[in-house]
Amino acid sequence: MPATIVVACDTRELIGLRGRVPWDSREERLHFRALTLGKAVIMGRKTWQSLPKAFRPLPGRTNVVLSHNREFRIGGPMVPQDHLRDALHPDVSGTTALVCESLTAALGAYPDAAVIGGADVYEQAVRDPAVTTIRMSFMKPCVTAGKYDVTAFPLEERAYFPSPSALAEQCFRRGRIENHSEFTDVTWVRQ
Repeated sequence: MPATIVVACDTRELIGLRGRVPWDSREERLHFRALTLGKAVIMGRKTWQSLPKAFRPLPGRTNVVLSHNREFRIGGPMVPQDHLRDALHPDVSGTTALVCESLTAALGAYPDAAVIGGADVYEQAVRDPAVTTIRMSFMKPCVTAGKYDVTAFPLEERAYFPSPSALAEQCFRRGRIENHSEFTDVTWVRQ
């Protein structure tokens, strides 16, 4: 299976406020788990740092954290791009974590990975031809209403997913739509 972007957002494509997901949905967390379990998940450093420590690394997945900072550590060394697969020694649960410098290298080592954020990584992934699918969970107002007021946060504290018009420009077309009680899952496919 080719690389997939997995993202949850509100109806304005907001994915985060102050480095955190601004809603709490058990149903969407279970959906995320189903889409990513047993795969490599590729994320930026800020996304890694936003995960609760109890869930770092995300269990049952190979966690690849992108960072240009050679001093950044998550328990192991920065892995040279051409040795990503050789560097892994997952524990019994299939969990491991490593740092990589580029999305291209990570996708080369894990062509069926799930790209899970944040905004800068999504921006790169939308443009990378190795990413052929986007699974976008649009959170319903019953989950997001009254939880936050976006206008109360400065623009630099908000993170957005590239807009659907940007997706259309990148040759994605809307595919399957599934309704859930707390979100709508939309699949976008690269043409």
